[in-house]
Amino acid sequence: MTISNCGDSGILAEFSLEFTELAWKKTLYLSSCLKRVALPGILSIIPAYASVFVQYNCLQISGTQLKVLMEEMMNHFEESEDLFTDTQLFRVPVLFNEEAGKDLTLVAEELGITQEQVVALFCSKKYTVICIASPAGVPLLDSPPFSKKVSRLKTPRTHVPSGSIALSANQANVYTLDSPGGWKIIGRTPISFINLTQMPPIPYKPGDSIEFFPVSEEDYEKYKGKSMEEMKVNGA
Repeated sequence: MTISNCGDSGILAEFSLEFTELAWKKTLYLSSCLKRVALPGILSIIPAYASVFVQYNCLQISGTQLKVLMEEMMNHFEESEDLFTDTQLFRVPVLFNEEAGKDLTLVAEELGITQEQVVALFCSKKYTVICIASPAGVPLLDSPPFSKKVSRLKTPRTHVPSGSIALSANQANVYTLDSPGGWKIIGRTPISFINLTQMPPIPYKPGDSIEFFPVSEEDYEKYKGKSMEEMKVNGA
C-alpha cells in the first residue's frame, strides 16, 4: 500500500496501478474499516478500482494520524476474508435496438459478431459493481464476456440520455443522468437508478450484482417509472 497526501485535507491509499481483484478487495476492506470507525474529522471515503481517497478536516485529524490508522487496519487484512456477506442482486430490463442502442451496430462490427450475439453475450452474466462514479451514482461494472475490448467513441457525445447501457474497453456502466459521454451505447433501461431526494441516493454499492435482460418496446413502456430499488431480487 502506498499512501500519499493530497493537499492538507486529503489522503490517497493505493494498492495497485491497475485493477486486480486483490487490490479491489483491499480497497473495499480499507474503506469499510474506515466507515465503521467513523472518526470525527473524516468527511468522505471514496473507494475506486484499486485505491481509497479520504477527505478530512485537518483541524480535527491529521494526515499522519490517518496514515497510521490505515496501516494498522491493513495489517489485519486477510485475502480469504469474505467481504461480501450483505450483497444484493438487481435485475434490470434493457431495450436493445438501433434507437436505444445507438452504437449497437458499431459494437457488433468491432467484435465481429451479430447484434443478437452482442445482446446475448452481454446478458449472459451477472455483473459486479466495482465502484461508484460521477456524475452521480454511476455503477462501474466488471468486464462483459466479449472476446476483446470495445473502443471508446472517437468523439464523445455532448448528451447521453439517462438509462443508457454503455461499453468501453473491458468495462460496462449505466448512465444514471443525462450527461456527456464517450462510451459506446448498446441499449437503454427505463429504470431510474438514482433518487436525489433520498440518502443514499442509490440502493447499490460496490460488491453488489446487476443482471440485465432484454425486453420489447411494449415491456419497456411498462417498466417506466420503476426504481432500481424495485429491481432488487435478493442477496447476490
